[in-house]
Amino acid sequence: MNTEEYEFVSCPYCWEQLEIAVERISGRQEYTEDCHVCCRPILFQIETFEDGECDIQTLMDE
Repeated sequence: MNTEEYEFVSCPYCWEQLEIAVERISGRQEYTEDCHVCCRPILFQIETFEDGECDIQTLMDE
């Protein structure tokens, strides 16, 4: 079973909409990745719940 799905989020710097891959495994994930538009570092905090729903926070990582 593929647990990876795509979600749209906004860059906290330039507000460009980005598509990111999210693994639908229960728990918390946190990682930093540069925005594909403005190249500034975004801290992604992803909380995935047992029912498969997720909460994604995009934060400035400076």
